[in-house]
Parts: sequence; C-alpha cells; structure tokens
Amino acid sequence: MMEILTLCSINNMCFNYERTVHSKLISTKIRRHFLYRITLIA
Repeated sequence: MMEILTLCSINNMCFNYERTVHSKLISTKIRRHFLYRITLIA
C-alpha cells in the first residue's frame, strides 16, 4: 500500500513539474509574439 502511495506522489510531482514548464514555455512564446507585433507597429 505504501509503495502505491509513493508512486502516486512521485507521478504527481512529475506531472506538476511538466505542467509548470509547459506554461512557462507558452508564456515565453506569447511574450515573444507581442514583442514582435510591437516592433512591427513601431
């Protein structure tokens, strides 16, 4: 029983980590896109 709980918590940590990295990547892409748009307008 304990091993299953440990596996679940490790899996959850990995999932949260991946999600955080993914959202950071997306926000970086959006920021670059906005900077590109601003330089086009200016």
